[in-house]
Amino acid sequence: MRIAYGVVAAVVCLTTAMFWASAGGWAWNAWVLLLACGAGFLACARGTGWKARATLERLVAISAFTLLTAYGVLTARETCADLLYFWGPKAVRFAEARGIDVAFLKAPDHLLMHPDYPPLVPLLYAWGAMLAGGFSYWAPLLLTAILLGLTALLVPGRGGVLMAALLAFGYAQGLAAGAADPILIFFEVAALCALTSLDDPLLASIALSGAAMTKVEGAAFVLVAIVAYAIVSRRPLRALAIAVAPAVLLGSWIAFARAHGLIDSYARGATPFVWSTGTLASIARQASYHA
Repeated sequence: MRIAYGVVAAVVCLTTAMFWASAGGWAWNAWVLLLACGAGFLACARGTGWKARATLERLVAISAFTLLTAYGVLTARETCADLLYFWGPKAVRFAEARGIDVAFLKAPDHLLMHPDYPPLVPLLYAWGAMLAGGFSYWAPLLLTAILLGLTALLVPGRGGVLMAALLAFGYAQGLAAGAADPILIFFEVAALCALTSLDDPLLASIALSGAAMTKVEGAAFVLVAIVAYAIVSRRPLRALAIAVAPAVLLGSWIAFARAHGLIDSYARGATPFVWSTGTLASIARQASYHA
């Protein structure tokens, strides 16, 4: 669990530093950014109040599902098309530009990449490409399996094994490897466990910040989690304090996108919602994951 929360903080600190560097017009240096990554990891991979240790049986079971997923992704059985057409190209261009390539995002031919989409995933992939001296599509695929194992380790007791089994099945059926979903779920599970089993507002705020900067859906999750926590804990002021970092970070990204003429996804709030039984039936079929 300590390592998993260290990774949560490391990714959030790293990508936040990359975003603010781009906003300030500073070119990225992969090794300087490594310091931000390491600082985040060391700050949160601590053991205060974390008495429970994973049993051997639990570790073996989680490892089995992790290895099964690694086999699936490294034989290209679970690859998400968005990695090839969305996350990957953004990461390549960002790594080459040593920053968020606004001109690339604004190009009309790239509109379907959603120029204002939260940038955490391509930033993370771009940093890896800078460290390695080139982008490899296999790295995000392998990261999917690693994230599955880390996500399962966040859940106390035998629930971690169930989590590993559910994610292994869901990622295979949903073809999620290399996409943002495994990273989003990693942050969401970390936030929920921090709010419940650990009751650690700092870790919860960091994880929710990561969720908000990973996908548009992440902001909706943050809102629901904060409201639920305020109601259940009866600590509305504490809930608001937890929400500050995610709100500031996402708000800064939206402001950056608006300033550079990139607003797309976040400008659709006024789009009319049309109810359709056919659409709802299709959603239900997709949500079943062929279970």
